[in-house]
Parts: sequence; structure tokens; C-alpha cells
Amino acid sequence: MVVSTAVMSTPVMTTASARAVPLLGSALPGGPPGRVAPGEPVTPAVPLIAMSPVRAALRRRALVIKGMVAMGRSSRVGWAATGRTVRRRRSCGAGAASRQLVVGRIAERRAGARRPPRSSLRAATRSTKAANLAGSCTRLGWAAMEKAGIDGLDERIIHGLIVEPRVPFRVLADVVGASPQTVARRYRRLQDVAGLRVTGRVVAPLAGWVDWYVRMQCVPGASAGLAGALARRPDTTWVGLASGGAEVVCSLQARSPEQRDELLLAGLPANRRVVSLSAYALLHDYSPPALPRLTQALDEEACARLRHTSPDKPGGRVGSLDAHDERLVDLLAGDGRASSAFLASAIGWHESTIRRRIADLRHGGVLQFDVDIDPGVFGADVHAMLWASIDPAQLDAVGTAMAQHVEVPFVSATTGPTNLMAAIVCRDPSSLYEYLTGRLAPLPGIKTTEVSLLIRTVKRAAPAGGAMAAMP
Repeated sequence: MVVSTAVMSTPVMTTASARAVPLLGSALPGGPPGRVAPGEPVTPAVPLIAMSPVRAALRRRALVIKGMVAMGRSSRVGWAATGRTVRRRRSCGAGAASRQLVVGRIAERRAGARRPPRSSLRAATRSTKAANLAGSCTRLGWAAMEKAGIDGLDERIIHGLIVEPRVPFRVLADVVGASPQTVARRYRRLQDVAGLRVTGRVVAPLAGWVDWYVRMQCVPGASAGLAGALARRPDTTWVGLASGGAEVVCSLQARSPEQRDELLLAGLPANRRVVSLSAYALLHDYSPPALPRLTQALDEEACARLRHTSPDKPGGRVGSLDAHDERLVDLLAGDGRASSAFLASAIGWHESTIRRRIADLRHGGVLQFDVDIDPGVFGADVHAMLWASIDPAQLDAVGTAMAQHVEVPFVSATTGPTNLMAAIVCRDPSSLYEYLTGRLAPLPGIKTTEVSLLIRTVKRAAPAGGAMAAMP
């Protein structure tokens, strides 16, 4: 076999010739058996390269390493682009369009396709945002439909909160037959669609405070601003607009005679927007703990399990409320289920001290918790305030009888031009008329009545009697 010297002097080795070296080398004398039959002349398809086996092996290894490096660089670039795509997808929000976009881009990167133009990316981003907006609208529609009613699990959760307002979700979940995550999710949903709130309040007579109810006639167009200013005060527990918006009704707790005089004698009368003012002090509360509509979901055994969940037993006397106690009850008035850790950090006490003080205040009757629910969830769209003048000999009987009516979540004896005030919730004006003429009129001792329709509730908190709900 003759090898040309011109071929031997060639300094460059192509990729094809490198791959052909083992095949051609197998036909050389003394080489390993190859595909060429012995004695058959060899006609190489590519030029042979005079290169030692060691050098050829090193050359092949260098080429392989170079290819692997190039492949690794491509992989890193591809995965980096995929990571950017995933991060972009997370920033845009989860949706069907974004998921399809991510899957398509990953497939393109793996297949080695070129990146789509920026105009296509902007169009895909716009479609993703549109899909997310449609999903938000769907969720809002679902919440609006849920507002029309609540299911059995919701009723059990509400009943459990009425029995023990600060019960942990894990204990409540075991009682109602659901997971803690489901109970927490349902509680947050009820806050959104049903206005569910757990609030703490001080029983004024036991703390030396006085509950007042104030009616203010305002100049036209000034009632909304005045109601907003009253709602921002920490001593007001409820603020509403009545009588076509010209009247503001609020309830407040006077913690001292100085605080009472500052508001009733100096603050409100000096306001130019107030035309007339009437103040009623609460003398006696007839309201039931909760309406029957909300306390039928759990049996007595389940209620007993909830009543024995308090980790700390009362161990001290309540005494008078100091500045720290007032700060504690103010925080609980905003959220009755606030955690002990949050309360401890806000007041500067230890968590065990917070739990023990709450237990002491509850055991002494000074602190109570109410469950507040939007009556509209139960179909009660008419809210009214009743001011009645009752014969003093029949006042207790009338107040006790009205407390048994499902339309009356709150009723109390007061001072002032009238001696009884009640909150009434009904399905519609016809139902309100039927209640006034059918169930209220036969009660003995009623002299006069005045009814004011509430058109807006500016500040909500449960009445002194408990849950603000409507009829079954």
C-alpha cells in the first residue's frame, strides 16, 4: 500500500477524516480486523492522515471535550432562559394562558428553536393578564353567590365561635369535622362574604363605665362626615345613618365622667353640623346571648368540648381596669381572635400574662365576646331602630318578651324621652309592618313608638346581646 507524501504533509485534520481513521486503520498491515477483506485493495473515501495512534486519540478526545463544552453552554443558556420564563410567569400570576406560554417556551428551548419576537411575547402577556382578570371576576361572582346563604359547615363554625369565640382553629376543626386549614379558609371567607367578626366588649356596669346611645339630627349633607368622625373614635362601638341620612345614631362607652362630658357637653353640641342631640343611657340589657338561628348546628356534647378549651384558668380578682387593661380591651374590640403573641407585643406583657388576664376578665364577667354577622346573609334587608315609651310597670315584661323575638337581636331599657330601644331586622318593609302590627302591638304597656330605618352602617360591632343576624 502506497501512501502519498503530499497527503502525509497535510497539517489539518477534518472531522470526517477523524471519524474515518479507525475504519481505515483497520486495513493497514498488522492492524486489527476490520470490514475490509484480506488482500482486497483499499480505496480510501477520504485522505489518510499520517498521524500516530496516540496523537489521533488525543485529537479525538479534544474534539469530544470541545463538543461537550459547547453542549453544556447551550444547556446553561437554555435553562437560564427557562428560569426567566418561569419567573415571568410567576410575576404575571397563575392562569391557563401563562401555563401554556411556559410549556411552549420550555419545549422550544429544548428543541433548539429561536426565541419568539417581542411583539409575540407582549401579546402573550396581555392575554395572560386578561385571563387573570377573568379569573378575578369569576372569584368575585362566586363570593357574591355565596353571600346569598351559608352551608352546614359554615353554620357549625359560627355556632362554635359563639360558644367559644377564641377557640383555636385546630380544636374547632375537630369539633365541626373538618381540617384546620379548611376551617381557617372558611372563617376568612365568612369575613369577606358575611361580614363575620368576633369582637370583645366590656360590660360597662361591672367596669364602672356607662353605655350611651346618641341620636343627632344634622344639617343636609353633613351626616356622612360626622358619622365618619365618630367611627374613628375608640370609644364608639357602633355608628349608623338613619332617617334618610339626616340622622346619625351611635353607641359609645363613657369610661369616666370627664370623657362623657367632653363628648356630650362640649364636643357634639359645639359642632355646627349638629342641629339637635338626644342621649340615652343604657339601664338594662334584655338581649339574648345569641339568636336561635345561629345556635342549632352543634349538639350539647360538642358545645361542652368547646367550653373546656381555655388553657388558662382564672386565678385573680378583676379589680378596676388600668391603662394596660383598657389597651387590651381596645385591641380585642378590633379583633376578638387576635393572637396572644400579637397582644403581648402591642401591650408589653408576656403571652401567659395576656392569656391569664383575658381569662380573669371573662370569668369576672367584665369582658365578653360577640359574633357579628351581616343580616343580609340571611335575607334581612331592612334594618330599623325602635324607640318606644313603655309603662314603667310593664317595661321589664315588654323587654323580656321582645328579646324572644327572632326579629330583635338587641333590646334595652334606657333613659331619655323614651325608655326602651331595640334593633329590628326584617326581610322587607312588609315584614317590618307585620312585626310592628302583629307581634309588637299586642304587648301590654306600649304607649308610643318611633321607627327609624337605617340606610347605612358606618361602624359595625355586635350589639350588647350577641350576634346580629336575622330570621331563620
